[in-house]
Amino acid sequence: EAMQARCDELATELAGLAAREAELVQHIADLRAQRDLAASADDVAALRRQEAALLESARQMALEWSRNALARHLIDTARRRFERERQPHVIREAAAIFRAITGGRWQSIAASLEDGVPRAVPADGEPVPHEHLSRGTREQLYLALRLGYVRTHALHAEPLPLIMDDILVNFDPERAARTAAALADLCGRPADATGIPDNPGSTGSASGAKPHQILFFTCHPHTVDMLRESKPDAALFTVERGTITATA
Repeated sequence: EAMQARCDELATELAGLAAREAELVQHIADLRAQRDLAASADDVAALRRQEAALLESARQMALEWSRNALARHLIDTARRRFERERQPHVIREAAAIFRAITGGRWQSIAASLEDGVPRAVPADGEPVPHEHLSRGTREQLYLALRLGYVRTHALHAEPLPLIMDDILVNFDPERAARTAAALADLCGRPADATGIPDNPGSTGSASGAKPHQILFFTCHPHTVDMLRESKPDAALFTVERGTITATA
């Protein structure tokens, strides 16, 4: 009976210890949760401090970018203005010819100060590098540059004859006709009392420019008709089997 009473007493004590153990386990779990929460709060605070530092850095970088972007815009504007207003005489002459050939679709030619590469300037928009133009427009640009050089050279020297071999083959009919008018201007066209060429699509001529002789070789009859329409007094010769014959 004494041993049974002792067993009951120990059982009661064991039950109490088990309950106490459960309380301690729960307390440990609560402490761990608090520890994890405190650690997480520190991480959040650190991340917030890092976020604030990054935002401030981004703000400083945005200010620096805006200053650089404004400076670049001002420099580009000044450069384009200089290229537009201070171009060499050759470029100005070529631009006038190019504008006439393209019927105003391209307004000018800009020679970049950075690389010297010619760019076509449209009626609206930014200058376009020559490699981005169509084949016909690119050839018209090159032709305008050559004719601009020819005109400028003739201001200070005797005009040399020009030899051309079917340069209009890649031009559409309208631009080919305007190019023929430009070539006629280079040869010298009648002018009215104001000194303006009689063809409204012509480029005009440089002040003091001398007329040139142009030898134009072609195998296309329609090209002959177009050139003689622009320059009715042009001489026509037929070359066949080594024989040159004057044609009325």
